[in-house]
Amino acid sequence: MPRATEAKLLLSATVLLAAAVVFFHLSGGRAAASATRVFALAGGSYWAVHLLQYRCRPESDPLLLPLAAWMSLLGLIFLYRLDPELAARQAVWVTLGLGGLAFFLVLPGYLVLAEYKYLGAGVALVLLAATLLVGAKAGGAKSWLELGFLRFQPVEAVKLLMIVFLAGYLDEHRALLQTNWRQWGPIGLPVLHALLPLLAIWGLSLFLVAFQRDLGGALLLFGTLVAMLYLATGRALYLVAGFLLLAVGFAAGYYLFDHVRVRIQVWLDPWAQVHGAGYQVVQGFFSLAAGGLWGTGLGLGQAHYVPAVATDYLFVALAEEMGLAGALGLLSLYLLFTWRGFRLALNAAESVGRLLAGGLTALFALQTLLITGGVTGLLPLTGVTLPFFSYGGSATVVYYLLLGLLLQVSGHQSGRLEGGG
Repeated sequence: MPRATEAKLLLSATVLLAAAVVFFHLSGGRAAASATRVFALAGGSYWAVHLLQYRCRPESDPLLLPLAAWMSLLGLIFLYRLDPELAARQAVWVTLGLGGLAFFLVLPGYLVLAEYKYLGAGVALVLLAATLLVGAKAGGAKSWLELGFLRFQPVEAVKLLMIVFLAGYLDEHRALLQTNWRQWGPIGLPVLHALLPLLAIWGLSLFLVAFQRDLGGALLLFGTLVAMLYLATGRALYLVAGFLLLAVGFAAGYYLFDHVRVRIQVWLDPWAQVHGAGYQVVQGFFSLAAGGLWGTGLGLGQAHYVPAVATDYLFVALAEEMGLAGALGLLSLYLLFTWRGFRLALNAAESVGRLLAGGLTALFALQTLLITGGVTGLLPLTGVTLPFFSYGGSATVVYYLLLGLLLQVSGHQSGRLEGGG
């Protein structure tokens, strides 16, 4: 039974938490005071969702929730090691995210979301416009909204809203997007009246994100659109056009925005600005190198010297203290989650479900690639968080909503998902 498999895997995550609590109590100091309370809050929330799934979605995927639990709980352990107060706040965000996931589990189905696709796209554009007009700036990007005591990044919700819009729109106009309006040898141009509304709404959202100077958000929106166009039509034209537009966008961003130019220069040669913009990247390299194959051991790393370690560089903290072996272990969880997401997209009973699950999984995979590539020097650092693992209130809640949608789709499979098969 799927839920029995899920329970066994969640039990392994619970053992991990228990070991972490014992470690922090044995280590003493300020880290021990609230360890039991913080980890019990997060761990108990997963079991509550598991019981709700048993009642409402008994046939949903049995691996996705435990994988998310392992990623989040590992992140909590390393956050707690670095900053117990920050870990306590993250435990609250995880609990709120699981509450949002629970809401999706009790919904009768996800198809109703596609029916309100234009409303969702409109809400996304309003959020982005509000951020552009009255948003707060942090890290060179004007990407925060403050409503009294609440401070959040609207672009995180926009990602989800735009995927729901794209899934509904592409499903409705799939035939037209696969039809050539003009043909030049092997190159065919799609029917414009089906493509233009899609590009107009998506282009406006990308424009607003770009002018907020949120490079990571713009890249994720763009990459997700291209991936979903390809999933909907199977046409390589969209991949080629997307790659060319991405190259043009990078060139334009380099010459138009100072912070984009600085990030690319730091990526190419961080040592040239080691006492300035390159300091974070260089410190991250030092931490990665110190970890070696097996790591320094939990609590023995120096990743707290890396700026923004809790958000941008928490992966580096794990890699230093658990080594290359631990880093590859964490990445294997992300690969399993991505594989499972695309697998359930292939098995979805409805075409809109295939697009929705495919788009959500593509977003998850792209964001994972951007941040892990950024901290290891393979890509320019964009400032996005590692899903489920890094600290981030808005991002944590939204990714649990993403998980809830995937579980909704997996509960309407054309074939059952048994265990890990």
